[in-house]
Amino acid sequence: MKQIHPAIKKQFKLSLKVKLFALLGILIMGAWLGYQVTKGVNEWYKVHEFQFNKVISVELKWPVEIVERKPNETIREIVKEVLDENYLFVRVSHYWPPLGGTNCGNFKGGECTSKLANGERWQEWVGLAIACPKELEFGTKLRINGREWVCKDRGSKITKDGDTYWVDMLTPEALVDYGSIVKADIIGK
Repeated sequence: MKQIHPAIKKQFKLSLKVKLFALLGILIMGAWLGYQVTKGVNEWYKVHEFQFNKVISVELKWPVEIVERKPNETIREIVKEVLDENYLFVRVSHYWPPLGGTNCGNFKGGECTSKLANGERWQEWVGLAIACPKELEFGTKLRINGREWVCKDRGSKITKDGDTYWVDMLTPEALVDYGSIVKADIIGK
């Protein structure tokens, strides 16, 4: 077996002490960093605490009652319960026949000669008519964003998707951002 020179042996021991000291420093830094991360996460949870509590709603009945909700209930389910039943949710778009293309089924000489699906002239219903899915009868009146509309037209993309109805407003410009989902009151037929 080889003998280690005493000077090297002393150097090895010193370097072992340095290694142990460095390891201790790393452990202390790791503990401090862990503490800081935990502290940051705890602060985040305090700020965002509302996301982790049970969902509750306050219904406007007399006397006021607080209702505990199931954690997996959607906002739409809760809103449906609170609102009256004479409404539906609509996804809004608009169309303008003078543009031609998908806006008009019969475009000749730079003019839309199509009629609405109910047989009436579209020009008489600008700003009043909407294309509705077949689930809504012609003549159904809806109030959308405070304005009254009448179902007078249909369209290949105007369908019912789950609880949401596509409606297409007959207007020269969009009154609502394309694809926005809004509440529509059913106000008659």
